[in-house]
Amino acid sequence: DSKYIGQMMTYINSSEFFLITAAQESIHEGFCIYSSQGLNFLKETSLNPEQKENVGYKIPFPNDKLIRVPVEEKYHENLCRISVDNHADLRFMNQLHSELGSNKFNISSVVDHLKSNPGLLNIHSHVQQKLVDHKLLKIVFVISIDPQVGLGHASRITGLAQELNESFHHQIQFLIPNNNYSKSYFRELGYENECLFYNVPDLYDTLKNLNYDLFVIDDKNLDLEKLKLILANQHVWLYDQVPENDHYPEHWTYFLQGIQVIPEKHFKNVEWGFKTVFLNKSLEYHFNQNIDSPNTIINLGGSEKNLQLIEHFRDDLVDRPNLKIASRVPLKENFGENIKQNNLFKEIANCIKGITFYGVSFYEFLLLGKEVCVICRDQNEEMIINEILANYEIVKTEKLAQNYFFKLKTDYNSIKKSQRKMLNKRLGDILKSKKGHHA
Repeated sequence: DSKYIGQMMTYINSSEFFLITAAQESIHEGFCIYSSQGLNFLKETSLNPEQKENVGYKIPFPNDKLIRVPVEEKYHENLCRISVDNHADLRFMNQLHSELGSNKFNISSVVDHLKSNPGLLNIHSHVQQKLVDHKLLKIVFVISIDPQVGLGHASRITGLAQELNESFHHQIQFLIPNNNYSKSYFRELGYENECLFYNVPDLYDTLKNLNYDLFVIDDKNLDLEKLKLILANQHVWLYDQVPENDHYPEHWTYFLQGIQVIPEKHFKNVEWGFKTVFLNKSLEYHFNQNIDSPNTIINLGGSEKNLQLIEHFRDDLVDRPNLKIASRVPLKENFGENIKQNNLFKEIANCIKGITFYGVSFYEFLLLGKEVCVICRDQNEEMIINEILANYEIVKTEKLAQNYFFKLKTDYNSIKKSQRKMLNKRLGDILKSKKGHHA
């Protein structure tokens, strides 16, 4: 809004005023200019920290030192966040830019476009203004990712990382293997600047030298005893590993994804159930658009083993209508229309049925209320799926060879509420501990 900014600069250059802000609520919420005298005034006279941080049309200041600049009526509505504080805001801006183009990427065109396409606001609608007394946590995610392991661990952890960064305003970084496979995946997600790299033989030494408030570890290849020695005094969230004895740090938390089998001995710091499964925010955005398609999606992920197993179902799949397939591993033969990776979230969100393997893709289909058929790779996965079938309210539909399609009747919004409650508690424990430590 060059007119608005120009007026503000004219006033501030006159040196008669030290605080320039909007005259009313508008899309420019929080945008103001103040001089060094204005900073001193805020320091001396603000009643509370919120007044210092949110200088705007609502805060009473002396009229002889304050000028309120009128805003064009078109911009009166505080339509959306226009600051870019995290990846959700960046995805929002990138989407606007891609739809409008460089020539029309201005405040007037953006407001018109958003009023005609309000669904775009869902890209970052989950981002709330952080509280004035917010305490930032630095969090590192240690992930196993390669062609043999596949992308399940990385996909699962990036969903959690997005939640902690975008909904809870904490700083995130990823510690990933130093290989092209992992680098290309995080580059596609837009997190290349948040990545640290390790060479597998040096991982334990790398962990020793890191300084973070929380370590989130999803790598079954790591030795739990070595981890305890290295990170005994750190806060750790450990995915898919639970110690077999009581000799573990009491401040660690253990996560068993979804409905994995709980150990016979119950530990107080174990979290399980659907509240531990976090979906990618781009997937949620497309799901909230409420666009349905008749497609059945096969998602093979990035594991070569999955590609080999799906071959056994070829005869049951080749003539299936509206069939699409996604795989990061090159396919020898096509089952149906290939899905490009940058369209995968949209296809999953809109489809009616999914065929996949136990892991993240399975939970994406399941929690979004799709009919899903799971191809189990071993007896442990069969046991996990049977736990779901036995303990959750589900509907069985058609059969694919010996496997059923089934649908979960749990509402995803209720799952998200339990996720937030769980994270508030676990993050609160860390902050209390840090406060006590510093005291």
